[in-house]
Amino acid sequence: MCRALALLALMSISTMTQAESLRPIKQVVFLNPGYSTETFWAQAIIAASTTAESLGMHLEVFSARRNTDEFIRLGKQVLNRESPPDLLITTNNHGLAVPLIEISHAVRVPMIIIVNSLTPRQARALGKPLGRYPYWLGSVSPDHQQGGHDSMVALINRHDVLHGKSDGRGIALVGGLHDEATRLRVRGVQDALLRAPPSVPGSDISGQLEL
Repeated sequence: MCRALALLALMSISTMTQAESLRPIKQVVFLNPGYSTETFWAQAIIAASTTAESLGMHLEVFSARRNTDEFIRLGKQVLNRESPPDLLITTNNHGLAVPLIEISHAVRVPMIIIVNSLTPRQARALGKPLGRYPYWLGSVSPDHQQGGHDSMVALINRHDVLHGKSDGRGIALVGGLHDEATRLRVRGVQDALLRAPPSVPGSDISGQLEL
């Protein structure tokens, strides 16, 4: 999120959308799909608030508390209020970014997606950022597949340190597979297991622990 804020600060100076010049970004809203008390999001919010302040921006945070209906309701409320933000930052958890992209376009509020980017199907339907929806500025997300791969490799190496080259079994507890980030992490884990010694079979269990 900090990277997204810094990126948009630079874009506000020099970049134009196809519709009009981006106005200076002062008021930023982050629509958090989870709880503000969750470790991941709590740390992200603290870091983003510090970054925003250093860039002369004010960051406002709304948390949907893992409730998809609340996520959409908050997004609509923020985008349609009398004084909308200069920028909305949110995620594509549960694939819910698309309706917000459409609304942000209608009300001319720039929007950027972090952590969970669009699924391939969504990307084909919407096209590229700054295209059909010029107020959708793009996505900032980590390499989830590499992260899943590296995490599994680290676990296998740790097993070898503790137990030598003895047989072992790897179990990956993953988030809901409705999110592109989760699917990519699982693919990375599976890639690592394919390259692992035959003594390390693996399986995955889908849960609701997605970020």
